[in-house]
Amino acid sequence: MKWIARILIAASLIVPLGLFRGWILSILWGWFAVPMGLPALGVAHVWGLALLIGLATYQSRINLASEELEFSEIVVSSLVEGTSVCTIVLGAGYIAHAIASAS
Repeated sequence: MKWIARILIAASLIVPLGLFRGWILSILWGWFAVPMGLPALGVAHVWGLALLIGLATYQSRINLASEELEFSEIVVSSLVEGTSVCTIVLGAGYIAHAIASAS
């Protein structure tokens, strides 16, 4: 039951925290990238770029050298983590894209 509550809490925080992160990054982008000639970016576009970069540089938290886990547990954990991370990022990216397209 605890994992359901954790999933619901995390899902309810994805959009507000993503927009907050995008807002902070868009301010920093404006301060440091725009003066170098790069175009200004809105909050949703920066959020999408952060998702893209985050997924491209994602590091798994599964300890492959752990002697406590069986090989099958490592494989299943890796598959579950990999697919869930990609699915969550894709969903958040869809929301960021929808917001960016609407503005």
